[in-house]
Amino acid sequence: MVKVASELQASLATEPDPVQVLNQVNRRFSRRNPDGTFVTMVLAVLDLSSHCMSIVNAGHLRPLLRRPDGRIEQIGDAQAGLPLGVSPIRPYLQTQLDLQSGDALVLISDGITEAQSDGMQQYGHHRLLVQLESSVATAADLGRRIIDDVDRFVGHYPQSDDRCLMCIRRGT
Repeated sequence: MVKVASELQASLATEPDPVQVLNQVNRRFSRRNPDGTFVTMVLAVLDLSSHCMSIVNAGHLRPLLRRPDGRIEQIGDAQAGLPLGVSPIRPYLQTQLDLQSGDALVLISDGITEAQSDGMQQYGHHRLLVQLESSVATAADLGRRIIDDVDRFVGHYPQSDDRCLMCIRRGT
């Protein structure tokens, strides 16, 4: 992960196109990856003036978009690429997303959906979607609702994977 973070930082400093950034990072990581490890990630760049987000997915869970009317969409299914380090020559594709007033975008790691209870049950994608059904005033409220529900679900069972959650919401 340190290799990828370093490569990502270097590429973002010189390349404005998110697709090219992930293509560069993937090529460099693949060349310096003798043990065949891979990394999944989503690179999202938000233009604050136009509210347009560019999303490039390298084998990661799809971002979830909750519209103000309650519809939930998985973003970028057709454009999702392979994890970094799997194929150095396979190019990544970009999804463009126009965030509308009241839209909330959620990005998670599999440590959220695969969190386990003491009964060895996984939190799951469906349970996450239930948390997105109700509207919230802020991204922080949405994030807190999801984390609280995961914590209730796992109880005292020890955490077995990292959990990463990012929520953004466009105000009115």
